[in-house]
Amino acid sequence: MAVRGARRVTGGLGRAAPESMTAFDAMTLGTAGFTAALAIHQMGHNGLKPDGGRVAVKGRRGVGSVAIEILAKLGYDVVAITGKEKERRVPEGHRREGVLLRQSLDFRATAARQATGRAR
Repeated sequence: MAVRGARRVTGGLGRAAPESMTAFDAMTLGTAGFTAALAIHQMGHNGLKPDGGRVAVKGRRGVGSVAIEILAKLGYDVVAITGKEKERRVPEGHRREGVLLRQSLDFRATAARQATGRAR
C-alpha cells in the first residue's frame, strides 16, 4: 500500500487552527483524531452499537483521549484503562468517564468464565 505525503481534499473539509495552536499540535491532534475515527468506524462496521455495553479504551492521552471523547459523544459507555495511578484522577470540570487501573484487572479469570459459559 502506498502512502502519499499530501492529500487533496475539498475546501469545505479544512478548518483553521486556533492562533494559539502550533503546527505540531494541530498535526498531532489531527493524526490522533483520524486514527481514533478509523477505529470507531471499524467498530461500527463490525456491529458495535452504543447500547451494546461498555467500551474499553487503552489510555487517557493521545489517541485514547480523542477516542474517549468521540465515543462518549456518540453515546457509548466508555471506560479508560491505564497503568498510571495519577491518570485515575480527573481534573475539575472534566467529564468523568470510568477509569480502571490495568493492574486491577484479572484477564485470566474473565477468559475462564467466558470459556465455561459463566460470563457476567
